[in-house]
Amino acid sequence: MVIQTELCLSLTPGVANRLARHPLLSDATAVRERIVDLCYDTPDLRLRREQVLVLCRKIGARCLASVSRAVLTDFAAPKCACPAHWEIAREADEPARFDFSPVTERRLRQWLQSLHADLQVTFTTSFTRNAWLLRPHEGVRIELMLDRGWIICLGRRQALCEIGLKLVSGSPKDLFSLASELQTDFSLHPEAIARSRAELPRSRRRVAAGGQVVSSPDRRRYVRHGLLSAHRAGLPEASAEQ
Repeated sequence: MVIQTELCLSLTPGVANRLARHPLLSDATAVRERIVDLCYDTPDLRLRREQVLVLCRKIGARCLASVSRAVLTDFAAPKCACPAHWEIAREADEPARFDFSPVTERRLRQWLQSLHADLQVTFTTSFTRNAWLLRPHEGVRIELMLDRGWIICLGRRQALCEIGLKLVSGSPKDLFSLASELQTDFSLHPEAIARSRAELPRSRRRVAAGGQVVSSPDRRRYVRHGLLSAHRAGLPEASAEQ
């Protein structure tokens, strides 16, 4: 089980265009990647209701699969204070066939295995990530990730533009210190502090039954923590390319 700490922030495309010129990034080299996340659920969205995510992330020719769950779920162990995340294997010739054996929580593993035949892609996030490794102080390393792209469901899409500050070394307060420094120059909106690497994927938008996007805190909990509700109502049409 992997636990990572990350502060997630939303921003507008105009602000994102200015980010790379900030003095904090002047000594860092950006690494650019194209990422596609395929998120799986049953037709009746049972994983969403239980706050569990099965994700397949494509980065170039690589494909990484994972399972994540939220803190407040029936599958969490008593007194569990954090979300959980496991890397799993996916059969190359069977895109919807996963090996759930690495999931160490028995009840969750058995439940996923019982739903295996019903899993299908319910939504996709397709985005470009620019990442910088920052060293604001001695002994502190923070990865800044800027994601811009689209959330796609049933032929409809919604824009995605957000920052992740991931703690590599240091303390959580270092994340807030860096975010505060960025906030002096940019309009950023915090949405979450800590998550497991399912990204419980830098998650990413909850769509309610009526097709409306919910408030920011819920959106981050369900999306970047991988718990997006890709409801059959679909996403609102995007009016223009980024």
